[in-house]
Amino acid sequence: MNRRETLAMIGAGMAGVSTAGTTARSRPGRTLRTVDTANPRDLAMIYRKLAWIDGEGFGLWWLKGRRYAAVPPTYIPFWDMLIGVLFTVRDLDADTYAVTSLTTTFYTDIQSGALLETFHNPVTGRDVKVNYQPVRPTEHRYGLQGGLDEPPAIPETSTIRTSAPGPAFVEGDDVWLRADVSARAVPTDPTRPAFQVEDLTTYFGSFQDIADPAARSIAAAQVFTDLLNYPAWLEMGDRNGHYFSRCFGRKVFGIDSMPQDWQRLMSENHPEILKDPRGALHG
Repeated sequence: MNRRETLAMIGAGMAGVSTAGTTARSRPGRTLRTVDTANPRDLAMIYRKLAWIDGEGFGLWWLKGRRYAAVPPTYIPFWDMLIGVLFTVRDLDADTYAVTSLTTTFYTDIQSGALLETFHNPVTGRDVKVNYQPVRPTEHRYGLQGGLDEPPAIPETSTIRTSAPGPAFVEGDDVWLRADVSARAVPTDPTRPAFQVEDLTTYFGSFQDIADPAARSIAAAQVFTDLLNYPAWLEMGDRNGHYFSRCFGRKVFGIDSMPQDWQRLMSENHPEILKDPRGALHG
């Protein structure tokens, strides 16, 4: 089964949703539309509903995971991660919309759960200061082919980025959508190393919610893996290998629905954001 197949035909007022020979019963009183995962417009709608909000509004994502270093021939756990993403969505026109988001990332000790300010790198034996990215809102535009923003210009570097969502897979009332982002920056100076990152995301939700035009802010979950070069602050030098994570998380629509450990770390490190999350998105 692939994105060129029609995985679901849903008629308004039908008793159920037929997807490749299986049927998911609709809830009473629900009017469902036809969704064709081979149609780019429908695929973009599936992505928007699962990843963000279909319409304008506010939401949050949380992710929990672990970061590893791949140092051939072994894999070494480095730390646990707790990530929160606050976002708002606004329409730009019939096919495009803007997402303003703010990401908070906490690296914690695998054994104690304590927030890491420094990290003892078991590969090099050195202690390094953890480099957290600034916590500030950013805005990105999306359309039928995924992200519309051009990659940031890097002097003397050629950059390639792809982000089209799909394919989508449907089994009964379950829908999964791949939404991977790939970026590669290659310096014109051949003595400088290239940088590559692969963000591999699979969203999961209810196909009934996808097919219901009245369902704008729907529940969703995701699994996430990334693979990229070692960051400079880890001081890995020219060692062969890479850096990767494995995460899982859920979309929610209120601070109180975020994990308690994230709320605690936010109260200790970013109380102003926790107090006024929507205001934080306006800078």
